[in-house]
Amino acid sequence: MKVYVNEYPRSLALATDDYAFIFRYANNKADTMASSSKSNIPECIVEFASRKSINFDSYHPISSLECYGFLGIINIDSDAFLCVITGKTQVASPRPGETINRIYSVEFHCLNRDTWDFLTIDINGFPIESDLDRGGPYEEHPCAQVRKLLCNNSFFYSTDFDLTSTLQLRGSNRDFSSDSYDESFMWNSYMMSEIFKFRSQLMPQERKAINDCGFLTTAIRGFAQTVNVGLGGGINARLTIISRQSWHRTGTRYISRGIDDEGNVSNFVETETILYTDDICFGYTQIRGSVPTFWEQDINLLSAKVHITRSLEAAQPAFNRHFDNLIQKFGIIHNINLLADKSGEIDLTRRYNSLVKSGIHFQSQVSMTNFDFHAEVARSGYASANRIIPLIRNSIVEFAFFASDVGKSQDLNEQIGVFRVNCLDCLDRTNLIQQIISKNALQMFLEYYGIHSGQDIWVKHNVIWADNGDQLSQIYAGTNALKTSFTRSGKMNLAGAIADATKSVSRLYINNFVDKSRQNTMDVLLGRQAGQAGVVLHDPINDFVTSQLKKRQGEFSSQKDIKILAGTFNLNGVLTDADLTPWIFPNPEDLIVSPDLVLIGFQEIVELTAGQILNADPGKKEFWERRVLECLNERDSYVLLRSGQLVGTALMLFVKKSEVEYIRNVEGAMKKTGLGGMAGNKGGVAVSFNYANTSFCFITAHLAAGLKNVDERHSDYKVISSGLRFSRGKTIKDHDTVIWLGDFNYRVDLPNEQVRKIVPEGDFGALFEYDQLNLQMVSGNTFPFYNEMQIKFPPTYKFDNGTDIYDTSEKARTPSWTDRILSRGTNLRQLSYGSAPLMFSDHRPVFATFDASITIIDEHLKAKLSSQLYDKRRAEVGNTNDIVSLIDINETTLTHGLPPPSSDTRKWWLSNGQSAKVQVNPPKSDMVFNPRRDPNPFHKSNEPDFIDKVGL
Repeated sequence: MKVYVNEYPRSLALATDDYAFIFRYANNKADTMASSSKSNIPECIVEFASRKSINFDSYHPISSLECYGFLGIINIDSDAFLCVITGKTQVASPRPGETINRIYSVEFHCLNRDTWDFLTIDINGFPIESDLDRGGPYEEHPCAQVRKLLCNNSFFYSTDFDLTSTLQLRGSNRDFSSDSYDESFMWNSYMMSEIFKFRSQLMPQERKAINDCGFLTTAIRGFAQTVNVGLGGGINARLTIISRQSWHRTGTRYISRGIDDEGNVSNFVETETILYTDDICFGYTQIRGSVPTFWEQDINLLSAKVHITRSLEAAQPAFNRHFDNLIQKFGIIHNINLLADKSGEIDLTRRYNSLVKSGIHFQSQVSMTNFDFHAEVARSGYASANRIIPLIRNSIVEFAFFASDVGKSQDLNEQIGVFRVNCLDCLDRTNLIQQIISKNALQMFLEYYGIHSGQDIWVKHNVIWADNGDQLSQIYAGTNALKTSFTRSGKMNLAGAIADATKSVSRLYINNFVDKSRQNTMDVLLGRQAGQAGVVLHDPINDFVTSQLKKRQGEFSSQKDIKILAGTFNLNGVLTDADLTPWIFPNPEDLIVSPDLVLIGFQEIVELTAGQILNADPGKKEFWERRVLECLNERDSYVLLRSGQLVGTALMLFVKKSEVEYIRNVEGAMKKTGLGGMAGNKGGVAVSFNYANTSFCFITAHLAAGLKNVDERHSDYKVISSGLRFSRGKTIKDHDTVIWLGDFNYRVDLPNEQVRKIVPEGDFGALFEYDQLNLQMVSGNTFPFYNEMQIKFPPTYKFDNGTDIYDTSEKARTPSWTDRILSRGTNLRQLSYGSAPLMFSDHRPVFATFDASITIIDEHLKAKLSSQLYDKRRAEVGNTNDIVSLIDINETTLTHGLPPPSSDTRKWWLSNGQSAKVQVNPPKSDMVFNPRRDPNPFHKSNEPDFIDKVGL
């Protein structure tokens, strides 16, 4: 990949042998005169196409350097620059086929000026002497400081996998796409935002070409390193540490502290320990971040006093947002606070503990351990830091770790919680404690799978964690970490103590005299400088093609109506040969037209004993798969497309054999919510797929039980809704059609006697007014934007087994509609909603039938039409070399750029998608006069413009 320049009209091309990204700067003096409000927002025309379709004769390399990645486009002082990676070295490879590169050199090429073309810029941002001989500029390059930042060995990227996501999130799936990145760790998100937007509007084959060519690069900041280690029994392995620092509240040590109103904290870092062998892969994640409240420190040579700047009540909403986000991503959170029992730090500890106690809605999922690091190690040295382990051992065991079978490409285990560690800076103390936790988790993994560790892994584990601590400290504080002498060797000697003292003095100087400049540079990179707008990209040809395809969709697409049956049943652990027909085929018309898709959700498919929760029996799921399939095949020919089980919750998707050809991209996901996310007795199972060109997501869930546990059920809904993830980061809301069913456990909030009196009368509307789920949905809290058909059947829970008598046990549960089916999608029309009289469980099964409109796109016809429209439009307006500028047009003015001097007739791209001719001395009978003078210096002065009436 290289960068090429076309000098007139000026454009830059980022090109491989097969494809090219072409950028044309759209702002010029005439544009500025016409629209001063836009003068500080650079606008560019962008085009992506195959090289053979572009006239490349006028382009030549702007640099001899090879480009290894494209970081995006940035606005600095109203100039637009392309940023490319020109130097990289491989530093890590977590798994075969996954490489991580450290960036050590980047170049910035200006879109709108040639001032720095063909110059070699030195490390300080100035041209080298040989370039100055040709009369080049003597001033510092505008991007010099950002260039230094990107080249300081703290930025990493990969072209093989999503480096912004954890191993557990990627799992055994190796499918990589730039759609799946975690934006909070992507440090070039400001530079790439418009590029990603442009990419999303392209045709699928063009998006694939962009991915395959490696044009779009996601860069993280932090640390990455892999070392080869030897385990017992002659096993060779790779040990990798990856740290990702979030950019949302980034900054230097004293400038960025605490939390912001969005719940982002300073120095938030996600660190993974990964061990890979030929048979099994281990992953373990920890996080660190500033104390999550509003606080600051004075930047003072002698002291740095802590100031808490908001009251407890005022800080609570931001604190809650922070932990809500963590819980959604990681599950259970165990905070380890390492602050000292001394002035300043003790105030933060007290506030932290108070905020945790006040966060009522997540208390079951957030715990706290206070460990005064300095006091613990004061007497016996840094080895005493291991005293933290007995305090957190239960959580280490409960959280477990991620593991996958390499040979089978199958995930074996999940990490269900995370340790959040902090000290004051979240550097030295934090890194040492995280190293200790990492070692314990790794030991637990090796022991569980019967792998002897040997000594080599622990020596290298210490060294790589020390390197990680140094790197993160350099980013935040400007020096290597303290205490790394102990981290590396397990011992603290005089030389290490002297080194720590030297680093402390260096930090004092950097924090007081250098950090403001460092902070400013980071703000420029992230687009946060006052008045710094993003570069706006326009793709006139593709915009036109996209709009035309929308208008002409009927030429390459058709609609098909299908029928869907959805059913949910809490089995109470029962196995039976009872006839399922009243539930599977509940309506008489189904005898004529059988459903195309059948979604079945079971709950309590096994009894929820402690043994089953830990190791659910798959045999019972297989039993019910056979039973449902037998029932279906009595009416038509069906196949089981996908099934999944989370302890007692199971989902099964059956499809008519005649419809299987339309089904694509089938995948499953599940999310535990039981015991705060540790157990699978409660949770959700989902399947995602495409039926032709319509995307579906089906979910079955078993939510928290108990009359009063409405908040717990709402929390379960939120965890499942946000936590269920499919490949490429796809979530539930990203689907066209969603059906969510299950035992939601919502109750009727009326006295038991009153409910039992109303049910025989059939006044279900009166009961429904007090239905907890109805009240939650009306308020917009739970299942927003979902629909539920009117309930006209009796409550489905709780019955005495084998009877139609509501619960006569000592608990005497209030009859309630615990079993529900909800839907979302403009293409859905619900036909029925009811319950079936199957009496072998303490629940009644519920069913719903739907008509769904499916879009079927003929991709061949669409691609053919797209190609025709593209070629036609390009012939009309030319490629980006011919599109000299965007045009602002109104009733009286036409503003345009400068055409080449060799041409007296040009076609211009208008903002409304029209084309018009601009000519010199045209026939007056066919033209209208524009009072604006032509700014082109190649024309005679005071020559008026004449505009083609037809073009306008």
